Amino acid sequence: MTACCRYYLSISMLYIATAATAGGDTLKYPVAPVDNSKDTFGTIAIADPFRPLETASAARAQWLMDEKVLTDTYFGQESRRSQLEDDYTMLGSYSSNVPRPSGPYYLERYLENGIQAIYTKRYLHDEDPMPLIRAPQIAPNLKVIGNVTISKDGSYAAFEYSGNGSDWTEIAVYDIHKRKFLPDHITNVRYGSVTWREDGFYYQQYDTIDAAGRYTAVSYNQKLYYHPLGYADDILVWADPQAPLAHFSVSVSDDERFVLFTEVESSSGKQIYRLKDLVTDSPMLVYTLGEEQTLSLLGSSGDSVYVLRRSKTDYNGSILRIDVRDPRHWTSLLDNQKDYRIKDAAYAHGKFLLVMAHEFQEVLVSLTDGGDDLKTIKSPAGGSVSIMGYAAKEDGFILALSYFICPPIGEIFHLKKGDVEIIDKTRILFDPTKYEFISDHYRSADSTLVPIFIIQNRRYKDKPTHAALLEVYGGFGITPAMSYDPGLLIFLNNGGVFAFANVRGGANSVKDWHKDGSLLKKQNTFDDTYYAARYLLEHGYAEKGKLALTGGSNGGLVAAAVINQHPDCFRAAILNVGVYDMIRAERFTVGAFHIREFGTVAKEAELLNLRSYSPLHNVKPHTQYPSMLIRTGEYDDRVPPLHSYKYVAALQQLTESTNPILLRVVPNAGHHTGADFGQRTTLNMESYSFLFKELGLKYKAGSSYW
Repeated sequence: MTACCRYYLSISMLYIATAATAGGDTLKYPVAPVDNSKDTFGTIAIADPFRPLETASAARAQWLMDEKVLTDTYFGQESRRSQLEDDYTMLGSYSSNVPRPSGPYYLERYLENGIQAIYTKRYLHDEDPMPLIRAPQIAPNLKVIGNVTISKDGSYAAFEYSGNGSDWTEIAVYDIHKRKFLPDHITNVRYGSVTWREDGFYYQQYDTIDAAGRYTAVSYNQKLYYHPLGYADDILVWADPQAPLAHFSVSVSDDERFVLFTEVESSSGKQIYRLKDLVTDSPMLVYTLGEEQTLSLLGSSGDSVYVLRRSKTDYNGSILRIDVRDPRHWTSLLDNQKDYRIKDAAYAHGKFLLVMAHEFQEVLVSLTDGGDDLKTIKSPAGGSVSIMGYAAKEDGFILALSYFICPPIGEIFHLKKGDVEIIDKTRILFDPTKYEFISDHYRSADSTLVPIFIIQNRRYKDKPTHAALLEVYGGFGITPAMSYDPGLLIFLNNGGVFAFANVRGGANSVKDWHKDGSLLKKQNTFDDTYYAARYLLEHGYAEKGKLALTGGSNGGLVAAAVINQHPDCFRAAILNVGVYDMIRAERFTVGAFHIREFGTVAKEAELLNLRSYSPLHNVKPHTQYPSMLIRTGEYDDRVPPLHSYKYVAALQQLTESTNPILLRVVPNAGHHTGADFGQRTTLNMESYSFLFKELGLKYKAGSSYW
């Protein structure tokens, strides 16, 4: 306990900290409200002086207002932001529409003066889609629409939306033929989605939560309902009072014969699958699987049900057939692949399409329902493929080919011909030959080989600027999907280098990659990130004083922990919606669901491990830190903004760094702070003007981008 007390000793002598910006201006930080709060776990006491920032008060409101003025002042003096705006507007306003099959339609999203609109078309190659709905028609001032699903017969559309960007959503139902909303309206929906069956749909709902704790309290006792259109009383399908942290989901086969209900008990990892045959109405089949085992319904044919299974032994995934006439005997159609994991899978008309990934390389694999290999196609370098759905009229699967530096490109994989055709060419021609996509490996602290992906503009290969941006995530056994970032394109075309390190904790075809970066092994994730930075410095992609680090959500946690451990390694950092108080994280919103990922303070070994890297509790006093831009959403109820408030306060008042520490609270936004196009534009320009300034990177307006 000596170290803990020594760390907090300096907080009793708080002062108005100052930082000199790169341009010579001095920022004066507001003094955050503090008290003598602490958490006690047996004989272990951990001080929490910035506890007042967890709850609304006049003092917190004033501190947030002062922080906003501070950040606005910094960016108000940054001339590059206005220079970036023209380029970003040209690049960012473009959004490629990859048609998504739903019911008998293809759905496309468009931006109309910053407002999202949904269009439909009956045929894939129709050039004039019909408008279905604009966001404000669903709710006043709404700009962004969440999931949209169409009933099988095409009569109804269900719109999921959130008025303030939080994870709490509502469902509105629209009669497509009569062009009007139905009285069917559902609230308190969270951690689920609409799944249609006949003239109704399944959804997940919580009981009403007191308004004061709506965005910070843990949600308990989710229930799964079926809503028949036109009826006031919904049917309770499943609830489990004995497992208050359980989540439910449901999948329906295309022929609507089979329904797979899933219950996941978050704290233990136990999963229960219930398979129901709606045609024979036979007793429900129940499969109970242990931790790290999952089933996903792909489809059915006759008495055969096809599922994707992942487990400790099938860590890369297997395709299985369940014969409902002999439901305990499962037939493997595709055994676990040693080198490739199944990233995405779909089934239709006796054929499977799989997206198989090995590190940063992906291939499309087509199989028959007998397991015979039909076709294997290598995906383009630098891109990542997602299956959007089955296109019945074209007998193919719609694909989205995504890049970090290009809007998504729509494709169709024809099942009969086994080839891929581009269906949605970008209006601005993307020339990948102008960029170099590099896949490499580096050795971490324990000599583990870690994959790293690098993008640079070939124009700067022989005259490098040695400025680089490293991104990490490293959690939950997933790797975030590539998404188009116009600001990154500007960064690359002015000499910057981008790198993504696939650190442990994320997804990889290597067994235990996730496990080796979670719980008591989380330090591996931080070591992997630090050694990625060293790789970039040692190989000339960056030089000392020109390396930046970024991460969002779990990636924000990882980046913050690494900066605490190696503050002199980075010149700048942008952290988005991160988890920074690991001691109290499980007390709020989804933190209680993630103890299998991070651990719990209820177990001493896990508590001590959390304390060892918790960003809030490991800020180094009297230390030079990199310039840091820390962002959160005002209504983020996945990672509440209190994490960012407390971490920023600690950084500003303890480090004595001469580099700026900035907080940006995005108003009327949740965990996805850039969901609104206007917000995304502003945040992107702030991010890259921050990087250009702090890394000393020169900006040339009007560069050639493709």
